[in-house]
Amino acid sequence: MLEDIEPGQTPVEVDDYYDTLLAYKGVITLDELLEGARAANRFLVKGQAVANLYLARGEFKKAVDIYRETQASGEWTAGVSLIAEAELQRLGIQP
Repeated sequence: MLEDIEPGQTPVEVDDYYDTLLAYKGVITLDELLEGARAANRFLVKGQAVANLYLARGEFKKAVDIYRETQASGEWTAGVSLIAEAELQRLGIQP
């Protein structure tokens, strides 16, 4: 699915998803994605995507830390904070 995703493409809508796909593909690291997201105040969508990937990989603590950071932001963009809260509760962890 990531085969056609290349650096330098122009996304039709939200760059956050495109940047996340580049990280999933390994063009940039997950840490680079998160650092850039924090610096640009664009953390929510990218953080959620990275937390989901960590959870899928079994990297529980990393996922929980990012879910908590997402929720602590106090932002409600695209319901991402609610998703983070739901994931933490599903995992049996206090948000």
